[in-house]
Amino acid sequence: MSRPRGSPTALSRLDSAYGTRPFRLGSVVTGGEATRAELRSCLGAGQLLRVRPGVAATRSALERLAADPRQYHLSQLRAVLLALGRAGWASLESAALVHELPRRLGAAPPRAVHVDVPGLPDAVLPPTETPNDLPAFLPVHLHGTGLATDDRDRIDDIATTSLARTAVELTRSRPLHIALVPADAALRRLALADVPHGADRRAYLSRNPQSITHARAQLSAVTARMRGWPGVVGARAAVAAAEASAESPLESCSRGRVIAWELPRPEVGAAIVGEDGRTYYGDLVWRGLRVIGEADGWSKYEMGGDPMERLRAEKRREDALRRAGWIIVRWTADELRDDPAAVMARIAHALSEARRRLAA
Repeated sequence: MSRPRGSPTALSRLDSAYGTRPFRLGSVVTGGEATRAELRSCLGAGQLLRVRPGVAATRSALERLAADPRQYHLSQLRAVLLALGRAGWASLESAALVHELPRRLGAAPPRAVHVDVPGLPDAVLPPTETPNDLPAFLPVHLHGTGLATDDRDRIDDIATTSLARTAVELTRSRPLHIALVPADAALRRLALADVPHGADRRAYLSRNPQSITHARAQLSAVTARMRGWPGVVGARAAVAAAEASAESPLESCSRGRVIAWELPRPEVGAAIVGEDGRTYYGDLVWRGLRVIGEADGWSKYEMGGDPMERLRAEKRREDALRRAGWIIVRWTADELRDDPAAVMARIAHALSEARRRLAA
């Protein structure tokens, strides 16, 4: 039997109507984008792929998305929400992708699609088979948890748990150095929600501490609604320790390690003055001991302009701070991940050295 040839005309109409997004097969027929015969032909020819029961996407769309793990995951999430037949909201790691909220330092793409469907029992749906040349369609975790109106949001066409709810859920039952990554990022985003475009964000947070207080209250309200849930005690601790001044997952993870090792708590993103009279900012600052901890991610050298000039500027900055009497200790994401004890030992040594200087 010969293989169906498909329908280029129908595919063109579907691309025009849906772009890279999945769609309900029944809605396509009702909307007049394709007939049932055209859909059968396209499915048989492999031009359309069933991504969930009753839901399909064009193969070309999935091929375009395959190079971007976030967009590929969102495509699967959209398909699940379409196939549910009832209201559902992206949650946990899937909601974090919707909100572009960091989940942990160096997080790999999620291994499952997560959806809250209030009223349904928790369940895991198996992955859908895909052609060998496309990434696998992930299993789906359905969560039947309650979802208050304040915990719901919509980003573009995707129903999702709110930013605050998503962050709090990601802090539950996780060590502090992991929990602070989404907690810091969400606190910062919520505190800066009303910042004027182009404004100095550090200055805004400094001049508007009430914005941080309000943002923390939003996160705390979520933990209050989760009273009695597993892991909520840790979530409350993460919310209490969160800092809106933290600007990267590496900074957040580093501070979480510092707290867990019971080292003195530092200021975050604090202003410091160098020997040249200029004001600089340190990732972690122990002001009384004149120690600066610098969590070095390469992104700070790649944010536009000449990377070598940024390196030279960083060298001038460090020289000015050292001449002003500051001790600087540095570490990278790889070091923190592979040997956190060694990084904490370096910080502890720098703090001890600073105490000896002050006692001399």
